[in-house]
Amino acid sequence: MDFIEVSPLPEICKNCRDRLLCIENGEGEWCCDECDLLGERFVCVASPLPPTENAPL
Repeated sequence: MDFIEVSPLPEICKNCRDRLLCIENGEGEWCCDECDLLGERFVCVASPLPPTENAPL
């Protein structure tokens, strides 16, 4: 599965103390990699063309 980052960043991420502390310390956003709310920041990319009823198999 492929995921893309939500834009704009969700409020819950913008206000996350761990994320803000990482950024403040110049450590990037590595803390987000293990965040329980990662599903708020990244969404699954659906297939570009959904299957249709008459599509050949």
